[in-house]
Formats: sequence, C-alpha cells, structure tokens
Amino acid sequence: MTYQEKYDELLKKADEAWRKLLEVDKEMTSINGFADIDLGPKYDSAYRDWQLATNNLNAFVSSLKGMDINPSKEMS
Repeated sequence: MTYQEKYDELLKKADEAWRKLLEVDKEMTSINGFADIDLGPKYDSAYRDWQLATNNLNAFVSSLKGMDINPSKEMS
C-alpha cells in the first residue's frame, strides 16, 4: 500500500464517520429542535467512531510531518 492509498483510506473512513454522525444528529433533533433522548447511545457511538477515525487520520499525517515522502512510494 502506498502512502497516498493509506491517506485516502483514512480520509474515507473519517468522512464516512462524519456523515454518520451528522445523520444521527439530524435524526436526534428532528422533533421541533428537541433531542430524542433514546438516540443518545447511538449518537455517542457515532461520535466516538468519528473521533477515532479523525484521530487515526491526524496521527498518520503527523507521523509524516517533516519527512520527504513520495506519496506513490510503498509504505515500509
């Protein structure tokens, strides 16, 4: 897997997690602006998934900071 492919994979996971979080948030607040408390655990799970995906992406990018990496090079 190349550095670019790994980045794209992590970015896709973060994007999917963000979209899921937005869906749950919209579902929770669809009742005249009031939150549906029964969806709390679903929101918490979606939020944790988004945090994890975003942290993984940021950690990967941070690990490459200052390195002269060719994106098409295979990861070692």
